[in-house]
Amino acid sequence: MKKLLVCLTAFTVTAAAMGQEVMEMEKARQAVRKIAEQAGVLPNPPFKGEPDLDSPQIISKGEIAACILPMKGLADEQIRAATKDVVPVGMLWLRNLAPAAAGIAPVDEKQIRSKVISDGKKTVRLHPYFIGARTGKGDKLELVFFGKGAEPVISVPMTKMPSRHELPLELAAYGGDGGATLVISLLGKYQAELKIIPNEGNEPEPQPEPKATSKAARAALQLRRFVNDFKNAPLKIDADVEKADMFELKEIGAVIVPHKGLSEKALAALGKGEIAVGQLWMKSIAPSVAGRLAADDELRLVNIEDSSGRSFELPQFLLTARSGKGGLELVVYSADKKPLLAVPLKAAKMEQTLPIELEGEGRGEGKGVLSLHLLGKYQAEFEVMPR
Repeated sequence: MKKLLVCLTAFTVTAAAMGQEVMEMEKARQAVRKIAEQAGVLPNPPFKGEPDLDSPQIISKGEIAACILPMKGLADEQIRAATKDVVPVGMLWLRNLAPAAAGIAPVDEKQIRSKVISDGKKTVRLHPYFIGARTGKGDKLELVFFGKGAEPVISVPMTKMPSRHELPLELAAYGGDGGATLVISLLGKYQAELKIIPNEGNEPEPQPEPKATSKAARAALQLRRFVNDFKNAPLKIDADVEKADMFELKEIGAVIVPHKGLSEKALAALGKGEIAVGQLWMKSIAPSVAGRLAADDELRLVNIEDSSGRSFELPQFLLTARSGKGGLELVVYSADKKPLLAVPLKAAKMEQTLPIELEGEGRGEGKGVLSLHLLGKYQAEFEVMPR
């Protein structure tokens, strides 16, 4: 691994002088929001706290990177009052790096969380760690890092080290080919050093490009970069682009991409939760909600261009299934974490070749109905209006 050398102005040497990159703030904010959206809520966190997505710092060189962000409300009073109970401090995300136990070996990979994140062009694997502060042996402050378990995977001493700072948590690094030290500055008052070593070679394997064997599949390929790009969505889908379907009528259209895991067995076994069904885009129409056209602020809108350069704004929807009071329901999400609408998912036998197939028809007075047929066993429909 090439030398990992980063120092921030708080450490008197600029990152640029060391050949490193400190991502500019707005880009860093966009990056951590993308990570948060795709990673979702990490299960079994070691403590309560909400990461501050407006105060991240990302340092990188080549294919290695570290991202740190504080918990909202992090203050010196909390750290000074730390006991053996962990005080929430923040989160650390590493790419192609791992904390080193005893400075020479990576921590147990079985205890490390892993998330695959994509920006639509490149897919990378990131490892998130929750960071906390507590008093350890001799009542001395230490910084602790949690992976999957309730106990830290590693802990390092914290020392009082006043310095200039712009963010609650700041990173610097120094080292060489065999590893490096990640320096974490807290609130400009404390410092901790974490040994890190290369953890390369675990990037996701590039996936073969799906075959666009139909007009629907070609449209789905164009829309694929928007898949799972929702805020606060309850579920993600594994998009089966090759099995997309499309409905078209003059300037009106809809494209649906099914979830690869959608099955009759999964629907029949539904309990209290939800399962992923697919994602849907509409052109020149939007759902009717309580008899009115869904408002723009209720819709997640994406922009695409066709081959002639014309631009289109398309509402995008996440579809799930759940068990409601009257039976199975198809649930439609868009801009909000609450469903835009839920409609009955009724038993209806029919012949079909794709997991989800679309049909549409006009109902007069500027209204229409979009029907979704699932697996040749179920059907759902909802009213749409011109947009």
